[in-house]
Amino acid sequence: HRRQPLRHKVSLNRANMARGNGLVAKFLYVCKAIVENVVKIVGPIFVLLASTLITGVIYVHFVHNIPFYQPYFSIGGLLNLIPSIFISFCIGYNYLSTVFTNPGSPPPSANYYNLTEEEIELLSGKQVHIQSKKGLLKWCGKCDTVKPPRTHHCSICGKCVLKMDHHCPWVANCVGHENHRFFLMFIFYLWLGCGYASMCAFLPFRAAGNSLLPFHGVVSRGAVIFSFVIATAVFVALTLMLAWQLLLALTNQTTIEFYTNQADSSRAKKRGELFKNPYDQGIGRNFLQFYGMVRGDPYWFKWLLPFQPPNLGDGIVWETARVPMSV
Repeated sequence: HRRQPLRHKVSLNRANMARGNGLVAKFLYVCKAIVENVVKIVGPIFVLLASTLITGVIYVHFVHNIPFYQPYFSIGGLLNLIPSIFISFCIGYNYLSTVFTNPGSPPPSANYYNLTEEEIELLSGKQVHIQSKKGLLKWCGKCDTVKPPRTHHCSICGKCVLKMDHHCPWVANCVGHENHRFFLMFIFYLWLGCGYASMCAFLPFRAAGNSLLPFHGVVSRGAVIFSFVIATAVFVALTLMLAWQLLLALTNQTTIEFYTNQADSSRAKKRGELFKNPYDQGIGRNFLQFYGMVRGDPYWFKWLLPFQPPNLGDGIVWETARVPMSV
């Protein structure tokens, strides 16, 4: 009889904990939904803001900083003007391509994967994985369709994205299979352009910052100072981001896969196994796959040029390496 109140108290505590966990889960779900809606709404605003800042820095660079040193059509002016035009064009091309290119979605019909009705029912009903000729298939309950390897559902875009890396508010789009190259090249050329603009703007910045000296220019002192500060700050910030994106590309991972691979590696280590990223084909082959190039291509430098690579693949079937090995 004395134990009964204790058991009753324990059961009440468990019920309260379950109720509390349920409230926390609902609160987190609501917070997640709010954040996703906010990101979706502010996406176009961020694109407009980024475009305005980039255009402003480019404008000051061309109309003030280049002629600050030498006239446009002198030898020194042309040596400054030509790379500036190329870098500016690549920034704009890759940014707009990232914004307006569909990152890629899996086929809506499950018939594409040559699955039987039993396999489709098994996938959709029990949330299991099925190994097929097209890789390890899953089921997306939100899209109500088959989810091929490396595909993830983006709650902000409301669809599954092939080889999804992340949703970027600065491009109001997901970065995935079809536009990941554009995103990386945008980061690269923006980093390069900001570094170049910052270097060219240093002497004009010093001149504009000295109020005792007369200032002659099409733009104001404030515009010169602001463009230098923005270009320098973005250059520093993008150094880390560019290094991160290059690491992912050269190891054949996405941002999502990096963290799942870390977790898989930790679990494999506990089992006495060595985990290997199944999609890692080595730095050279990873580079070629990411840029849609083939080994032995005489135009090896074309990865630097603004174009849509022809050999990206379908984003569904991926060549895999061997996975966990015993140690």
